[in-house]
Amino acid sequence: MGLRQTLREYRYSESRTLRFANMLARGVYHCISAPFRLCLDGGYRSALFLRFFRAEDLQQSTVLTKMNRYPEIFSVCRGYFKGRPDLRILSYGCATGEEVLSLRGAFPSAFIVGVAERGAEASSG
Repeated sequence: MGLRQTLREYRYSESRTLRFANMLARGVYHCISAPFRLCLDGGYRSALFLRFFRAEDLQQSTVLTKMNRYPEIFSVCRGYFKGRPDLRILSYGCATGEEVLSLRGAFPSAFIVGVAERGAEASSG
């Protein structure tokens, strides 16, 4: 088993020691790899530039995704659109589909289409 897979498996371990060791190893990895990524990866440089010099223009500061990222927004929208049987939702930039699944939980009868980067589509009609 490779180091990356081991770190992925221990990331959410029941053991606090393993979670701490995992966090420490990931931190060391990022500290070592950051200078290389800064030199070689244009997307990484752009994200750092935005984060440090133009933070007011940045809407989402991470490329990480997870279920139910915006519970407050979805709750307000659920109240606003309550009783609309013909609700259609476009989730643009839905990553790997977690946002579409979260929207499905908040709006069970809506027609939902998720469009990810580069035209990949995750749909939950």
